Amino acid sequence: MPDIIFLDIEMQELDGITLGKEIHNLSPDSYVIFLTAHPEYAVRGYEARAFRYLLKPSSEEVIANVLLEVNQERCKKKKLLLQCDGKEHVIPLKDIMYIGAEDKYTVLYTRKHRYIERISLNEYEKLLVDYGFYRVHRKYIVNFAYHKGMEKGKVYLPDDISIPISRRREKEYHKALLQYLEKELI
Repeated sequence: MPDIIFLDIEMQELDGITLGKEIHNLSPDSYVIFLTAHPEYAVRGYEARAFRYLLKPSSEEVIANVLLEVNQERCKKKKLLLQCDGKEHVIPLKDIMYIGAEDKYTVLYTRKHRYIERISLNEYEKLLVDYGFYRVHRKYIVNFAYHKGMEKGKVYLPDDISIPISRRREKEYHKALLQYLEKELI
């Protein structure tokens, strides 16, 4: 099943709203976007759990922005599967506040738990770079979503947590944070 489906309302054998409902029954994680010339069906379109309802003609820019929004939503739903203490844990990326290197281990911190892993911080950095995480120090990666403030040498997270940031990464972190916030505001 495709992740993103563009539908019109009026089709030959089945209307788009009915098809949109069927798609969500078969694949609840799919994103249905109605692209139609019929504004009067907008409310019914959202009853079919449409992600967006666009009117024809839609510009390439409008469609590109909707695809960017879909990607941002998909990123919010991403999860990690961890093997810790002989158990499997599924952790949504949005729950991870920061990741730290401690001795031979990597520790993932959420507000409620900490998970000890053997995967290196370098591997996590590569894995999470597209999902709002940034390496601020040789020992730490932070989730931009939890950024509360910053001063020389420190990044502040909720619950009075401060993470050291290396001097050479401060400027790049600030720039990447602004880009992340800009995407979130769209």
